[in-house]
Amino acid sequence: MTRPGEPEPIEHDSRDEISALQLDRLRRLLVHAYTNVPFYRTGFDAAGVHPSDLGELKDLTGVSVTVRLVSPGTLERSSGKAKRVVDLRA
Repeated sequence: MTRPGEPEPIEHDSRDEISALQLDRLRRLLVHAYTNVPFYRTGFDAAGVHPSDLGELKDLTGVSVTVRLVSPGTLERSSGKAKRVVDLRA
């Protein structure tokens, strides 16, 4: 851990090193989501892609981003606050 005011170690890395780190972290995130979250697995499968298809960051050009993960209609409400997510796939 760095002291306040000191630059993070990554701030000294080259642009290529930072891009490689970003790509590695993104790959791990996508594999985790595909493996552990049925919502994302279904989305990947429907699009005909797999997380391992990501070769470089520019491969994401033109890929749509999920903005709303839970539609308001899938929430049980109690006094105006979300109580729990209701799984409508069953």
